[in-house]
Amino acid sequence: MRGGRPVDGPTEGGNTMSAATDRIGSRRERRQGLVRRVEYSAFPRVKADQRERTGFTRDVSPSGLCLRTDVAEPTGSLLRLVVRDVDGRPTLESLARVAWRRPTEEGTWWLGLALLEGRRQARIRPPARLGDGPRRSLGSGA
Repeated sequence: MRGGRPVDGPTEGGNTMSAATDRIGSRRERRQGLVRRVEYSAFPRVKADQRERTGFTRDVSPSGLCLRTDVAEPTGSLLRLVVRDVDGRPTLESLARVAWRRPTEEGTWWLGLALLEGRRQARIRPPARLGDGPRRSLGSGA
């Protein structure tokens, strides 16, 4: 228990964020720090009060993501989620399982989500920097 709220999953040194960021060496996949808007809801919806909620990613990997949200979704529960790019277009629609949850000091929650299946609209990627885009010649007519 921390602050009267249950904590699922291990913590390192009492710091709620270190367990999610310091163990890269023991992971099979590298995580990329990336903030994206995520819309999610319980799956399957069985009650009228199971409405869509919104959270924001802290980091993503090919098999999962870390989500900050106002609601402590139960560990093991299934969520239907849509990750949106900075322009609002969906980049990923997926079913995910809540692998762990941890409270933040601000009263919100970190959720570790394992992606189970999904349809990528486009790769989740960081925003392009100035000068990184494809170069087009002005006289090409396209």
